Amino acid sequence: MPTEKFIHLELHKRNAILKGACMAIADSSCYLHSGSKLAARMQISESDFDSYFYDMRDLLCCLLYYLFDRVLDDFLLSLQAEGGNFQEACIRNIREMKKTGKWELYASICERFVYETYYQRLAAYAAERYYETGKITKFIETCHGMLDPARYGALEQEKLKKGMKFVLDIVLYGLVTCEADDTDEEWEALLCRVRSIGQGLERLSSE
Repeated sequence: MPTEKFIHLELHKRNAILKGACMAIADSSCYLHSGSKLAARMQISESDFDSYFYDMRDLLCCLLYYLFDRVLDDFLLSLQAEGGNFQEACIRNIREMKKTGKWELYASICERFVYETYYQRLAAYAAERYYETGKITKFIETCHGMLDPARYGALEQEKLKKGMKFVLDIVLYGLVTCEADDTDEEWEALLCRVRSIGQGLERLSSE
């Protein structure tokens, strides 16, 4: 966890710092980043960097928590925009990531945490700690309550959770295999797999 000084910063300031860290980490291997270089990209002084984070591991965990928050918030916005249609919300979310450049950013960050053992373990640790905050459980509950009852009225929350896990696996695989400039056919193949999960949830709801 970050220091109390960082926690007590205004939310927009914390988010700006972590967004800068995301951009820096996406540029090159985490091994290459000294505190001074990261501080410059985060638009803070090196002394502030040292007072906000205990070490690089602490910063990377904070960065992952920040990304988890953004991903959950963005999906809720997509689900709301699609009137509770789960599969269309997933597709909208992916297309928005591609349109805004988030797909490339997330893909670059994923690359750091997929191919090196230390970062794999750090990501697993951060995900476990994040789950313990209760945010994932609350997210699933919120999504379940937002689903279109005409499509998913009988869908159990646990089945929605499993469906979301399948979609997450598809998206994570896509992040490390699909480039933003890949052909339409390659992107459509990704979206088709996501659609199949959404259609499966609708069928489960009608059983």
